[in-house]
Amino acid sequence: MDSISILQQALNDFCSQVLFDTSFVAKAFKQIHFMKREFGKGYALVNVGEFRPDIDEFIYPEKDGLGTLWLDEETTHQYLNSEMAANVLNVVDHESCPPHHEIFIFMGSIDNGDAIKEGRYSVAVMSFNVADPYRIKPSSITSKQIEKRLRRMATSGVRLLILDTSNPDFMGKNLAKWLREIKRLGKNANQHFSVMIDATDEFPAELPPDLQDDCWTIRVGN
Repeated sequence: MDSISILQQALNDFCSQVLFDTSFVAKAFKQIHFMKREFGKGYALVNVGEFRPDIDEFIYPEKDGLGTLWLDEETTHQYLNSEMAANVLNVVDHESCPPHHEIFIFMGSIDNGDAIKEGRYSVAVMSFNVADPYRIKPSSITSKQIEKRLRRMATSGVRLLILDTSNPDFMGKNLAKWLREIKRLGKNANQHFSVMIDATDEFPAELPPDLQDDCWTIRVGN
């Protein structure tokens, strides 16, 4: 096999493993939700680094592992050289991306050696439509579990809680569970918290009528 075929096979195998890693996907989407609010539509570029055939592994460019960038066409050309940007943008297809999915582009390289001065590095890119784990369903967290978490937080000195409604634990009816437990602990156990609900049109705060008077709504941005 030539070097680009080796790279494509290695990248395909690597991507399959990474996308089964729920912690990586959840962390990436947490970043994506924030970046979409700030910069709008785009795609996630994951640079998996250089493939080393001698050890059959990719050497990540990030010290702490894989890094994910949220890019659009303009920022792609700023981040990559013209040839690499064209290769990446060639596989970005927003029209075929299903609802509640985001486009992940994985990019890897292989060193062809000193014998090839021009085009020493071969680069491969692969595109995947990845389901947003926060849009699948709210978690099944119980009021008892919430109470235990709140008591631990109070013991460790936490006083401000930010409830992000894109997180399954605060999604849907779970948000009301948290707010009721917070009110109950403040009334019965004298454990008080200040609460900020981070909600968007995409992930709205579901507040029942009996809790709406306890909240102020502040809209930031457009």
